[in-house]
This record gives sequence, C-alpha cells and structure tokens, in this order.
Amino acid sequence: MNQVIGRIPDWKGAFLFYEGGRPVVRRAEELQSDLRKAVTLLRREGFQRGDRIGIVGANSYAWLLLDLACLACGFVSVGFDPIHHRWKELQSELGLRRTYEIPDGATPWQVLGVPPEDADDAGLLQGHAFGPDDIIGMKFTSGSTGETKAIELKRKSVDDTLTNVQGMFHHGPGDKLLLFLPLYLNQQRFWIYSSLLFDHDAVVVQYRLAVMALRRERPTVVMGVPEFFTSLIKGFDPAVPEQKERFRDLMGGNIRYLWTGSAPISLATLKAYEAMGMPLYQGYGMNETCIISKNHPGHDRLGSVGKVVPSKSVRFDDEGQILVKSTHEVNVRYANVPADVSALTFRPDGYVATGDLGHLDADGYLYVTGRVKDIVVLSSGRKVSPIPLENRLEEAACIDKAVVFGSGQSHLAAVISAVPGTAHGDVEAVVASVNARLPEDERIRKFLLAPEPLTRENGLLTSQFKVRRNAVWARYERELLALYGA
Repeated sequence: MNQVIGRIPDWKGAFLFYEGGRPVVRRAEELQSDLRKAVTLLRREGFQRGDRIGIVGANSYAWLLLDLACLACGFVSVGFDPIHHRWKELQSELGLRRTYEIPDGATPWQVLGVPPEDADDAGLLQGHAFGPDDIIGMKFTSGSTGETKAIELKRKSVDDTLTNVQGMFHHGPGDKLLLFLPLYLNQQRFWIYSSLLFDHDAVVVQYRLAVMALRRERPTVVMGVPEFFTSLIKGFDPAVPEQKERFRDLMGGNIRYLWTGSAPISLATLKAYEAMGMPLYQGYGMNETCIISKNHPGHDRLGSVGKVVPSKSVRFDDEGQILVKSTHEVNVRYANVPADVSALTFRPDGYVATGDLGHLDADGYLYVTGRVKDIVVLSSGRKVSPIPLENRLEEAACIDKAVVFGSGQSHLAAVISAVPGTAHGDVEAVVASVNARLPEDERIRKFLLAPEPLTRENGLLTSQFKVRRNAVWARYERELLALYGA
C-alpha cells in the first residue's frame, strides 16, 4: 500500500467513469495533477495524520480522488453507505474530523468547495509511509441483523489481500476490470489500489449502469454479487448457440473471468456460466478477515468457495462454524462496540468466528453450507439450513428472492419475491418441483408472495444484497403466523 501513490507518475493503466452519461477517462498525468490539488486542499483544512475523514456518496471520480488523497496524507478514509448507515450519528461516535458528501454528478472541486485553479498542484507527490499495524481505512459490517459495527483496517491486511489476489489472477496491462458495487466496500477500493500497482484499467460505475458498461466497455474481469450474475443469465440457455452468442454480446465479448462472493450462489448458476465459456469464480471472505478462500484458474471446484489462501488457516468449532486465523490480521476488535461484544467474533486465541457453517473436502476445498444463526429448528427437533433451499427456489426464472422460516414450527414456510408479472400458479409450480426432490422435513408447505421486491432501499437487503432475515420476518410476521394458523 505504501507504493500506491508513488506509482502514479509511471502508471500505465486508466480509470473510466460516467459523468452526465458521458465517459470520462483519467490517466497518470490527469490523476497526478488532480491528486496534488486534492492533497493541498485537504491539508489546508488542518487535518493531521490518523484523522478520520468520512466520504458518503455514489461511485464517482470525486469518491476515488478523496480516498487516494486521504491515503497520500496519512488520513483514515471512512466510507459510508448513504442508504443504511447512520453516518451522521457515527461521525460523532467515531470522532470523524469531517465527512464529505458527494452529490450525484459533483466534481471533486465542488465537493471540496474550492475551484481547482485555487489549489496548488506543484511539488512531488509522495504517499504517506504507513507502518504494518497503522490504520488506513474503516469499514462497517453490512449488518444482516441491523447492527452497525466499525472495523479499522490495518495496512498489512490490505497488502496481504492484494498479494493473495494478484498471485491467483495475475492482473496487468490489457485487463479491464468493471466495478459497480459501492466504493465504500473494502474490496472495491482494493481493486483501485490494484490498478495503480499492476497497471490494469478499471471502469467505475454505479450499479444501474453495469449492464450498459458491460456492452460498451468490454471488460475482461467483472466483480459482482451472486444476485447480479444470477439475474443476468436468466432466460439464456447455453445449449442454444444463438442464445449463447447473444449472452456473449451482452457481456461485451471480452471476458477472461468473473468474480463473485459475499453471499451464496447456486450451483446451477455456476454451471450455466461455465457452459457459456465464462468461468465464474466463487470466493469467500468477510470484513473482519478480508479474503479467506477463492477458486481461481487451475484450482476451481464448483460449489466450493475455493482453497484457503496461504496467509489464512481454518478450523471448525463443535457446531461446524468456520473459524479463521490470519497471518496479517485486519484487526482484533470492532471500533465502536464494547469489548465483550467484540470478543464474540475476535476470539482470544486469534481466530475470528465467522458465523458461517462449513467443511473442507479431502482436497482442501472449503464449502460454506449456511449461517449458524439461520439454522431452522423445527418442532420435531429436525435442523434445516435454509440457504440451499432458497438457492434452489431462486434458480427459477420467475423467482427473485426466497426467504425460508420455520423455527419452532412443524414445517417450513417461505416469503417469496417474484419477478413482476409472475402468476401465483407459476410460483406454486416451482415450489412443487423443488419439494419433489426433497425429504419431507425440508419441503415448503406454505408460502407468502411478497407484494413488493426485497431491496436495499426498503431495508430488506444489506449493502451487499444479502437478505436481512430478521427484517423480512418483522415486515411479514402477521402474514407468516397466519400461514402457521397462529
């Protein structure tokens, strides 16, 4: 990380953004000049090394430039989710010196409140030298339970992640990475740093422009959540040559590989991309550990999340929960919760309790099979992991999201969000088809068709598009209890 800023003068890559619907490209010369100006303006504010500086807004050049300016000055950038985070309250709670709000379409200079001509871009641009345990950023857990926990990122953990990923995928000149998930997510910023270190291009857009950017920019690598890849390929049959060609055109025709993680993805989706000739590599990581495991070229087993990276070790507790230890840890605590709460995740023995259930196969591939807290315990005592069942339901073209419940009840029920225009009978047919392949205890006896989609905006999905199971239950508790006759 200490080399990122210093490499900019010799950088061979490019960043591309869309502003006002038009592409804007930034290469070494423009980026260097703009960064010098941004650094000058931030230093005029009197910020000191280690100060926390907030950034809130959608993906933009201004977001990227502010983050790099913080890195150059030795400040700690704190990216907020403008939809769900209590960022105005957290400013005070976390001692932020200032938070910069970035309206859609705003230039860096509008955000900083000074015309660019009033900022000096003279002098040598040098990055701050962070020690291995120095903090370079802060991230918030996505909070499927709704609780916001802050994690400070040590420099050595980011170095380790960049090294692990580059060792598996060898990004470089000729690669163009498409990034459309929010820049406040750790991994998305890491790709920006990777571009500056390894001379590949990065196209940075908002989620709503992702499909357009696929066609227009023809990336070689695309990072996306499972929901994105699953919805994209629905309706395309790789066995039909015309559909295969149409899908290739949709993806830009230049794909080297696709990257996914952050939530479960169905085996059917992985197989569909494989049949399309576009390897979709599933991985596993969390904010508290960074990358844990990853499928990659030459080491890919569908259904697994790959082999554990060299700097991590994995073991399992008595419940089958995955515990992870890092050679270069992200941190050993949360920044904004009591020590006893941190200790539930960051254990005294150095392992992080992931909350995920899983196992290793004989060849060392890791499988994630569910969440400890999501296991459904029926009144019969039978334990059912809802995630595999939800994945099977979501493979159907007419189903967007499925959320299974049933703890303390005699059978399972589900809240199902269908694609607009789907008839109730179509969903019934899918449920019946899935049930026919399952043991009696794992079948969906009744379901509720949600009247609205599950989205981030209505609070039913996290920033990484994971279902907020508790929020879904709270929203539809009365209807679900009625299904059970309560």
